[in-house]
Amino acid sequence: MEETYYLGKRLSLNGNRCTVRYVGEVQGKSGQWLGVEWDDPARGKNDGTNGGVRYFDCLSKAKTPASFLRPKQQWDPPVTFLGALRAKYAPEVTHVVQNIRISGKEAEEIGFVKIRRQQAHLQNLRTVVVDGMRIAMFDRGVGGDASDIRQTCPNVTELDLSRNLLETWSNITQITSSMPALTSLSASNNNLGCLTDFTPTSTLTTITLENNAFEKLTDLSPLAKLRLLQKLVLKNNQISAIPLVVSSDVSVDSTSPVDFASTVYDIDVSSNQILSWSFINALPSVFPGLTHLRVSYNPLYYSLISAEGKPLTAEDGYMLTIARLPRLRYLNYSAITGKERLNAETYYLSQIAVELADNPPEREADVLAQHPRYAELCEEYGEPAIARAAKDLINPNSLAARLISFVFQLSPIAVRMVDNSIEPIWKTEIPKSFSIYNVLGMVGKHYGMPPMQLRLVLETGEQDPAARKMGGTYQVDEWDSSDEEVDATGGLNAREGIMWVEREEEMVAGSRAVGTYVEGTSGKVRVERK
Repeated sequence: MEETYYLGKRLSLNGNRCTVRYVGEVQGKSGQWLGVEWDDPARGKNDGTNGGVRYFDCLSKAKTPASFLRPKQQWDPPVTFLGALRAKYAPEVTHVVQNIRISGKEAEEIGFVKIRRQQAHLQNLRTVVVDGMRIAMFDRGVGGDASDIRQTCPNVTELDLSRNLLETWSNITQITSSMPALTSLSASNNNLGCLTDFTPTSTLTTITLENNAFEKLTDLSPLAKLRLLQKLVLKNNQISAIPLVVSSDVSVDSTSPVDFASTVYDIDVSSNQILSWSFINALPSVFPGLTHLRVSYNPLYYSLISAEGKPLTAEDGYMLTIARLPRLRYLNYSAITGKERLNAETYYLSQIAVELADNPPEREADVLAQHPRYAELCEEYGEPAIARAAKDLINPNSLAARLISFVFQLSPIAVRMVDNSIEPIWKTEIPKSFSIYNVLGMVGKHYGMPPMQLRLVLETGEQDPAARKMGGTYQVDEWDSSDEEVDATGGLNAREGIMWVEREEEMVAGSRAVGTYVEGTSGKVRVERK
């Protein structure tokens, strides 16, 4: 009978599992082809394209998880669940070992090995591990009968169906529904996505679904019905979001994310595609009983920036994770100590304060919406001081902070040496890193004068005492700290008998940066001719 191929069909070739994504012709090639996506992306040669033409898309995010194959391959034969069960736990045994004599009569000794005899009693099995045995779909004539499964292994409590050829979650349902005592299920590495056609056994307490194709937590909505579920392992999927659930049931809040039973305390979402803190913030709503979390190797922890704009390490990110999840007791297999939680929460609160300070008061509600624990942390540790900067304060990381606004003014003598069409006052902005050589070049070019014949004098706007009036004449006086006592009329200039001069500094030609001369972001320079 000729094999039938269809989209979603699971196949195995030399032990390598794949899923059919395309059936048809390929441009430039003769005959029919199968486009397959391999469970192991390293086995692939392309991403569903050939000769610049895309024929199908892959679930995997790897660069080349796919191949084009001829349908007529020596595919590995699929087996039924019961076939796999018997092959592993009750294989046929060659039992004639030797002839023996009993009461003078010859008989055959049956050489059953003890462990083989124990395995043959399938009804007593509690743990069944049939991973990687090419178990095929249940409902297309090769899966066996549900009543046969119930009669054969009614006492199974732990079942591992990983790395098989099951095509839909309904196939898994038909197997597990015949196991009334099942508490642990593993269906990893089957390249399956949303659980829309999965009806889980109500007795399940542990479910492991590693290396599948889940993209969001709502793909797992059927599991929220399990009232005994405790542990959920979702490692190595594509989960990145917790979208809202839209329900037709008027009694269900359509604005809420999927809500798991409070019995679920252990979650593993490591090695997924989590990108934002909104995912972490929503976890207590989705898993109200969460105390154990594994979340390492997600993109979120490799692109973190503090509120001050500094890069953060993954360890810093884990500390912020602890602070956002108040009931968490274990993170990435490590117990959270009281000191670690204290440090994490106080640091997180300080980061929120910085973020609030960097935003105007009208945006405070938007900022706090990203930090749902803010009020709780303020109650625990006290509300932090929010020191908002003045509106006209320049951001130290901005381009404006790296420029100085200069006003250059020609001296009276220099004015007579330039063209009458040139204004004596010139305003411009110069980077702080420019050397005085650079500045002289700019000034000389603007005024049309040789740069090295110019003298630049910075007028600081400050004053120094030059002499004291004694006996009708001014005498040079030494500086004394007592001279800086301000009198009742205010200011140093208010004291009688002191002559004051403007403080000036020549910006000597050289490689020294102009920013080392000027305090602040503006300066006034007198341009003289040597």
